[in-house]
Amino acid sequence: MFNSSTLITAGLLIVAVIIAFVVVRRMRAGAAEAHDAGRYVTEPEPITITDAPTTVAPETIAPVADEPEVEEDFAPVWQDTQFAQDAQERQKLEEAVAEATRLEAEAAAEAARLEQARVAAEVQAAEEAAPLEFRPRVEPPKPDPVSADKAEPSRVVEARGIPAPAQQDLDGAEIEPPLFDAEALPAAKSLNQSLREEAARLQAEHAARKAARIEAERIEAEQRKRLEDERREAERAAAAEQARLDAAREAAETAARLEAERIEAEEQARLAAEQQAAAEAARIEAERLEAAKMEADLAAAEQAAREESERIAAEIAARVLAEQTAAAEAARKQAERLAAEKAARLEAERLAEEARVQAEAQRLASLEAVRLETERLLAIEAARVAAEEAARLEAIRVEAERVAAIEAERIAREDAARRETERREAEEAARLEAIRFAAAEKVRIEFERVAAEEAARNEEIRLAESQRLHAKEAAWIEAARAKKDAAPAPAPAAAPVAAPAPVPAPAPVPAPVAALVESPAAPEAAAPAHIAVAKVANNTLVMIADDSKVVRVKTNRLLMNNQYQVQQAEDGADAVRQIAERMPDILITDVEMPGLNGFELTRHVRNSPLTAHIPVIMISAEESYGPKAAEAGVDVLLCKPYPDEVMIAHIERFMREGRAKAA
Repeated sequence: MFNSSTLITAGLLIVAVIIAFVVVRRMRAGAAEAHDAGRYVTEPEPITITDAPTTVAPETIAPVADEPEVEEDFAPVWQDTQFAQDAQERQKLEEAVAEATRLEAEAAAEAARLEQARVAAEVQAAEEAAPLEFRPRVEPPKPDPVSADKAEPSRVVEARGIPAPAQQDLDGAEIEPPLFDAEALPAAKSLNQSLREEAARLQAEHAARKAARIEAERIEAEQRKRLEDERREAERAAAAEQARLDAAREAAETAARLEAERIEAEEQARLAAEQQAAAEAARIEAERLEAAKMEADLAAAEQAAREESERIAAEIAARVLAEQTAAAEAARKQAERLAAEKAARLEAERLAEEARVQAEAQRLASLEAVRLETERLLAIEAARVAAEEAARLEAIRVEAERVAAIEAERIAREDAARRETERREAEEAARLEAIRFAAAEKVRIEFERVAAEEAARNEEIRLAESQRLHAKEAAWIEAARAKKDAAPAPAPAAAPVAAPAPVPAPAPVPAPVAALVESPAAPEAAAPAHIAVAKVANNTLVMIADDSKVVRVKTNRLLMNNQYQVQQAEDGADAVRQIAERMPDILITDVEMPGLNGFELTRHVRNSPLTAHIPVIMISAEESYGPKAAEAGVDVLLCKPYPDEVMIAHIERFMREGRAKAA
């Protein structure tokens, strides 16, 4: 009979065999399902033995001594199938890794080529811009966790060493309970311990595989979500890019329209400036004597125009440079972003994304070419506008210089003609003055000769009359003596003395001599009449005699503005001295002056035959001086205040008609 320990051991062995049989059947069912679903790993659920402290997996169950034929037939088939599957899986993984590496290399090369083309285009379009240093780097391919997870089942299959097709041989297998004796008890205990340890190891591996599968599913879900997010981000970026392109196109159209309006405004301003320059030239032609001031104004205007042109050109160049810099920076950032997104899409979408990336690259290249062409056209237009502005300013300057040269030549000719006219008028005036002085000198000599002759004649008459009177007196005395001698001697009566005979009247004196003797104003009457000669304003000398400096300055400004020559005297005595040095054509005098007043100065002028013809205009605040002024010889008495036009009218009348006709 068997003892209790032998029965317990036998029971444990029987339970272990039954468990092994159940596990093998379940493994075969799981392998069939995995094969139908095309999965890499068969992951059987662990079976927990309630009566034993450990979980037993079928891979670690050792064959019993009564089943050597099943073990020999099962192991080779399982190993061959497992090795074939492992080889296929490894080959597929290697091909997938190689394909991913090739696609990453092609994407990096394409990104580098596009970047080089963009940088070359930007360098050619803007030489002054700093070259872009962005270069996409090709990172070495990183190990894909999904591939690693997919490679893990091969190692698990190798570790398990049980092929799914080999499980079909166990379907009809029947395990008969062997008979145990007392000697097989230690072996059964050892087998039971080994089974427990192997079951624990397999359970740990199963938990690890399940965790890896869950992690792989999570990574795959995250990758799908990331791809979906990238697709949405790509669509959003495409919409934003389209909106940016539309905005850039509208901005370009607006800039072109503003540029056209600015050019039209500049053209109108240029026409207005040309008209203003023509008006300025006409005004310069009319003003004559202000040539120096006009030339300074023209030079200042030219300098201002040149500075304004330089400022506008500098602003245009700065604005174009800023726009080019901003556009280049925006393009660089956009290219960086697009390159990063494109690299991510190439890495995620592989071969299917490559066509879209190429299309996107072509679109970006065309957009970049359009932008560069637009910038080139803008630069050409800016250069053309600057050249036209410079040419216009140069033409204005040349025209201004030509007009200034013509005006200078005209002014020089007029100045030469004026100087020639003045010289001729001065010569004529000197000649007339010489004739007048010669006539006056001749009159003076004739007057002195006539006076000398009259004096000699008068002296002869006086001497003859004196001799006649002396002879008559002697005859009378002789007659009286003779009569006395002839009278009777007795006392004759005293006869009254007869009155002497009247002295005969002297011979009549010639009229000119009588006029000189009778009147002190005989020189004025004897002087010949002055011949009035019409003069122009710039050849007329007007003397101002006034002790007030304010009046002299005011009257001097009035006469100078009307082209008259002016001579100023501080009082009557100064006027007499200056008249003796240089005779004026017209005298304007005040009444009250220290020393010699206006009336005395007028009498002095009228008493000299050389100055009696000078018209005298007296200025006074008293109208009661009229009779006294007329008595002194004043031609015109102007009462303060008087209009300047009245003064000029009197001067013009005197210079046109002379003093005698005007009076």
